[in-house]
Amino acid sequence: MIIKKFQGKTEDEAVSLAKKELGNGVVIMNVRNARKKGFLSIFRRSMVEVTVALEEEQEKPVFRPKTVQPPRKKPLYDNPNIIKEPEEREPEKERIGGNDRLLEEKLDSLQSFIEKQLSREESADRPDDAGALSPVLELIRNTLLENEVGEQYADEMIEEVKKVADSDASIDFLLANVYQKMILQFGQPKTIYPAAAGVKVIFFIGPTGVGKTTTIAKIASILTVNDKKKIALLTADTYRVGAAEQLRTYAGILEVPFRVIYTVEEMETALRDFKKLDYILVDTAGHSHHNEELKRSVSQFIGCVDEETEKD
Repeated sequence: MIIKKFQGKTEDEAVSLAKKELGNGVVIMNVRNARKKGFLSIFRRSMVEVTVALEEEQEKPVFRPKTVQPPRKKPLYDNPNIIKEPEEREPEKERIGGNDRLLEEKLDSLQSFIEKQLSREESADRPDDAGALSPVLELIRNTLLENEVGEQYADEMIEEVKKVADSDASIDFLLANVYQKMILQFGQPKTIYPAAAGVKVIFFIGPTGVGKTTTIAKIASILTVNDKKKIALLTADTYRVGAAEQLRTYAGILEVPFRVIYTVEEMETALRDFKKLDYILVDTAGHSHHNEELKRSVSQFIGCVDEETEKD
């Protein structure tokens, strides 16, 4: 993770400098007025200093199912004088991924791969094009499984897409249908509203690597810097190396309370101590849907929130 400070005459100027150097993906963690050090600084106008963070993406390879190529036909004549075209080399496999990427971006990258894959298959003297739909859906299914979508649900979704698609269906059409069905299953993004009374507790739950901690940092920044809300950051992720320290760094930049939670009793204590704040954001350990122990642990932490306290 990159954390850096930029100064400008205005907040917009400082943010512009940050984006120019690090890109538009920076997260504003803190904004404050600053005056340059030194004797002559008393005669200079104050500057605005912004602290920004940028998550360094780690590429991970996408599973590529092996495509069985049909055997090439033997040439009718084996004439050494005939100039043969060189065989097309398989281009270098692309990689997609990143801890804080959205699923839409992964689907976009998958589309690019599928188009190239089908292009290679069409140039390999396939007898016909009727089977092109099956490999595309198989690639989509494998990507869903790699992103912790349940196998049963992935299969059901692919079957539903098959009902409305034919052999001439475009990749855009297939991906749009998959995305639409995922939205229907998982729901639209929700706006975070303050609690009607007291503190609101928000748990961030999901598989390892989907960007929970980075998402917490972005939301925490918006709540504190933009909305001027009082928040606390908690982490129950004691399994992943460096997870607690990463969130501790965010909390230090934002100057908000932070705690590492190991037990249900510690969660109950933290909820009591921070009950006068506006929000409590809780990071949880990433887990597979097959890991029952971690699922029970997260459920116990959620159960600590009393019925009168709002939670998401």
